[in-house]
Amino acid sequence: MEGLKTWITTICAGVFFITAVEMILPDNSLKKYAKFVLGLILMIIIINPLIKILNGTDINVSSYLNEYENILENEEEKSMKQKSNSIKNTQAVFEKNIERITLKTLKENYPKDNFEITVKTKYDKEENIFSIESINILFDEGGVKPVKKVEINKNTDENGGNKEIDNKKMKELIEKTLNIEEKAIHIYSTDK
Repeated sequence: MEGLKTWITTICAGVFFITAVEMILPDNSLKKYAKFVLGLILMIIIINPLIKILNGTDINVSSYLNEYENILENEEEKSMKQKSNSIKNTQAVFEKNIERITLKTLKENYPKDNFEITVKTKYDKEENIFSIESINILFDEGGVKPVKKVEINKNTDENGGNKEIDNKKMKELIEKTLNIEEKAIHIYSTDK
């Protein structure tokens, strides 16, 4: 009779423990593995006295618990690595898409020019969104350039004003297309 009382007490304690662990676990893919392991533990608790009677020995539940705990930790670590890799891949694709859209927009408005675009983005874990940190545009005016007249001791800048106007127009165009702040857009020219 004492053995039956101990067995029922062990089952009740096991069910209580399993219920508490299930309530603590977060809702993710790891929870189904944890429920499976906790179910196995409950089965071992229930079957342990029967096996003990048949074999005359006791099953070491703690070794099984440690083994399953290690398996759960490994699965959680794999899940975190997979999520991190997924975020990195998504960020790379996002940057490439922004580069492609920017290049297409600039080519439509400045077909003779050549552009090299670099986009930097960041991921906000709290809001779970990507945002554009900066867009760097290196452009080279295409086409045949006329030979400039060389004048000695002349202190005027013939092209400086036009380049600033073009840069401002490019920034405004990209700002409207991508809906980002103008301060995040940096334009550099290869012409000197």
